Amino acid sequence: MVASQAKTKMEHPVSGQSPGRETSESVEIRAKDVMTATVSSVTSGMTVHDLAVFLDENKISAAPVIDDDQLVGIVSASDLLQREELGTSPSVANDQRLGSNFDLQKYHGRHVRDVMSPNVMTIGRDTGLDDVCQLMLDANVRHLLVEDEKNIVGMVSRSDIVHTLAARPEAAGPPKSYDDDIIRYRIMDVLVGFPGAMPWFTTVDVLNGVVTLNGSVNAETDLKVSARAIGDLENVRRVEDHRSIIQPY
Repeated sequence: MVASQAKTKMEHPVSGQSPGRETSESVEIRAKDVMTATVSSVTSGMTVHDLAVFLDENKISAAPVIDDDQLVGIVSASDLLQREELGTSPSVANDQRLGSNFDLQKYHGRHVRDVMSPNVMTIGRDTGLDDVCQLMLDANVRHLLVEDEKNIVGMVSRSDIVHTLAARPEAAGPPKSYDDDIIRYRIMDVLVGFPGAMPWFTTVDVLNGVVTLNGSVNAETDLKVSARAIGDLENVRRVEDHRSIIQPY
C-alpha cells in the first residue's frame, strides 16, 4: 500500500479578546479519556514464568485474565513480588476473602490461576476521573478494567492518571472546556466515531486551540468528514491536517 499526503488547514475564528477561550465551564475528565485502549490479556493456564516474560516484553504492569471469552480475574506485577524464584518470602496473610493460604499459593503457584486476583473491579467508559481515583483509593487497587457492554475496552492504571496530571497545565485548576488537553480528549472522541479515520493510528496535538493531526486514514472521505467534525468542536481555533490517505497498490 502507498500513502498520499493530505495537508489541510481549517480556520475557525472566534469572538472575544482571547481566541478559543470563549467558554470557561468546568468539565469532567472520564475513564475513556485516560485509559489505555490496547489491552493484552492472558489465560489462567499460562505459567507464571511465561506471564513474567509477557509483562516484561510488552512493558505493561497488569493484564486481564480471560478464559473462553469470560473475564475470570486480573493479574499484575504486584502478584509476582513474593516468589520463591526471587528468594522473597510470602506474607502468609490471613485474608478471609481469598483464603488463609492465598499468599503461599502465590509463592509456590506455577500458573496464572494461582497468583491472579479473582475479584475484578470494572468501570464504564464514562466513569468520571474523580470516581476512578476514589475507587482506587478505597479498594487499594492500581488498575481498573473499563467495560463497554461487557466487553473489555481499556484499562486505567495509576500511571495513566499520573500521565493525565502531567498533561494538565501547571496550576491550571479544575479542567475547563478550553484547556488543550480537554480539547484533545474531545477530538479522540470524535475520531472514534469515524472508524475509517483510524483513531489509534492518529497523533493529535493541541496548542492554544490549534489542532495538528498526523497519521493515516482509509480514504479521502474519512479525512474530510473527520477534519470537519473536529473543526466544529467548541474552542478549536484551527485544524492543521497532515494525515495520509492509505491507498492499495
